[in-house]
Amino acid sequence: MEKPRLESDGKVVELEGVVRIGRGQDNDIVVSEVRVSRYHCRLEKTENGWEIVDLGSRNGTFVNGRSIMRKVLLDGDEIRVGNQRFVFRSGTDAGVDTRYGNSPLDEIFKVDEERKSEKKRGKRDSEQERAVLEKLLFINRALGAELNLKKLLSVIMEKVLEVVRGERAFLILSDSGKLTTFVSLNLDGEPVKKADLKVSHSIAKTVLNSGKPILSVDAQDDERFKEFLSVHGLRLRSVLCVPLLVGQETIGVLYVDNRLERGVFDSSDLRILELFADQASIAVRNARLFEENLRKKEELEAAMRRVEELNENLKKLVEQKEHDLLEAQKLLSEQQVALKYEYPTIVTRSPTMLGVLHLIDRVTEADVPILLQGESGTGKELLARAIHEHSKRSRHRFVAVNCSAIPAELLESELFGYARGAFTGAERDKSGLLELADGGTLFLDEIGDMSANMQAKLLRVIEEKRLRRLGANEEIKVDFRIISATNKDLIRMVAEGKFRDDLLFRINVVTLTIPPLRERKEDIPLLVDHFLSDIARRNKTTKPHITPDAMDVLIRHTWDGNVRELRNEMERAAALSSGTIGVEHLSPTLLEKALRVTEDPQGTTKLSAKLLAQQNLPLSKIREKVLEMAEKTAIETVLASCGYNKSKTAKILGISRPTLDAKIKLYGITLEKNREEAS
Repeated sequence: MEKPRLESDGKVVELEGVVRIGRGQDNDIVVSEVRVSRYHCRLEKTENGWEIVDLGSRNGTFVNGRSIMRKVLLDGDEIRVGNQRFVFRSGTDAGVDTRYGNSPLDEIFKVDEERKSEKKRGKRDSEQERAVLEKLLFINRALGAELNLKKLLSVIMEKVLEVVRGERAFLILSDSGKLTTFVSLNLDGEPVKKADLKVSHSIAKTVLNSGKPILSVDAQDDERFKEFLSVHGLRLRSVLCVPLLVGQETIGVLYVDNRLERGVFDSSDLRILELFADQASIAVRNARLFEENLRKKEELEAAMRRVEELNENLKKLVEQKEHDLLEAQKLLSEQQVALKYEYPTIVTRSPTMLGVLHLIDRVTEADVPILLQGESGTGKELLARAIHEHSKRSRHRFVAVNCSAIPAELLESELFGYARGAFTGAERDKSGLLELADGGTLFLDEIGDMSANMQAKLLRVIEEKRLRRLGANEEIKVDFRIISATNKDLIRMVAEGKFRDDLLFRINVVTLTIPPLRERKEDIPLLVDHFLSDIARRNKTTKPHITPDAMDVLIRHTWDGNVRELRNEMERAAALSSGTIGVEHLSPTLLEKALRVTEDPQGTTKLSAKLLAQQNLPLSKIREKVLEMAEKTAIETVLASCGYNKSKTAKILGISRPTLDAKIKLYGITLEKNREEAS
């Protein structure tokens, strides 16, 4: 009996074991054509006879003109690989003479045998498909019953190794581009030790980035991997890797390999692995959604508990505030009776501001230099004018100079004046502001912005009570009271060498600190009424009415620009409204800041809900913002009660110090400067 063989161009190759055909020199039959893959196909003996198997070639393997992936060969079948043609001969029985060709009976037997082989192969393929479907059905059932992601993926991996001839399987997920082996399994059902070191991350990244699968019959000789050091270092042979897709996003890869054999995987294995990858992707998506919902539920429950605790704490705080308010009103009544002078331009009922007026009562007639310290817009010039009007110098001029508004090179000529011809354009003598203030009061606003040169010249005038105009020879006697104002820390500027200490001693005989508007919120309704009355009087119209909600917003605002900012806001709101000023007439930035300022739970929740609803926000967003405001209030309250000690505050709130720092930054919580170092 002759052995099975391949015939081509007069050459004969006897078939035995496994015969591989391809362009690579280590194949049993080498076909040196560009269209032929390195490992194109193989012939192997099976229970059905000799079969030909395509090894994932680029241009396909053809039998009798038809492309195949696997086929049982019959005597006389023509095989085409690239342009090379082979004829398969199955061998001849000893009692049959074939010298004169095949008889009609032989053809009948041939067709019958082919049908039997095809039937057997179809039966085997059906059995394999049935096995895959059974595994997928098992996994689908597990998807509904198992919520532990890692356990579910381990089940999927076990079924993968049961239906494809892999040695090991790895499920690799991407976290911000970094690949991590989430589940690994070998043939024994055990996790692969040091799994991240046992796979080719280069292959995994290629599949992750492209979203396309990779099938390699021999990774060692695969030209696609010639620069992948991991492939050669791990001595990989058969590799199959498919993407895990959730929508349009590739979240990872399913990676199967066999380090011992070449050509283990084919296109049917690729399709099977893609089906299992789809199941794994669904598992990952469902588990992530479950975990995310669980996390949100826990956060919401924790937030609600915090809100309840905050409501209780803030209720006590409101009660304390009400008590403090009664005491303040009592003190206010006593202080108002005790004021020596009237201050019609100063609108206040704040105990702190009234305390400043009491000090002004005592120093007005003393004729000593006064330094007014306070933020921009707190009314320092109004207080300076009030001091002048009640002083002995009220019959003379009140001269105000804004040192930051006049360029440094012009400030000297403005203060000292100049003689005719002192410089180009000086066509006549001109008196300076210091000279005009003779006998009266000189108000130097923002004195901290004065240059060092001007500080020295001003000091000389204060000490000698004499000045000399620019370009003049004679000196002029002057006598004025100096009132200075600044929003800067002059003591610190002296330490930094930016302000003269001797000048500070001269202007700082009495210091009055003006509180910012956010520290005297009880004045806001009075100021609003005063400004609206003034606007109506100037415009000769009826005074606008302001709604309670709008007033709540104004009271809760931080007013970084102080009284000046409040006046501008009222000018704007009055112009936009038609007799009634509502929340919708206030500045958007003011509304946004007001939502972040909380003092009592019920008032804040009610106001916030109204404001957010007016902005057409959904209920979920309203709930989120209200919870944020409650959390901010809790942090501010505990910080204040702990003397702004962050470590102690974090311990009471049950959070870490870095978390507290992050929330302080997120909510823009301001710490007292003198407490920050201690915290």
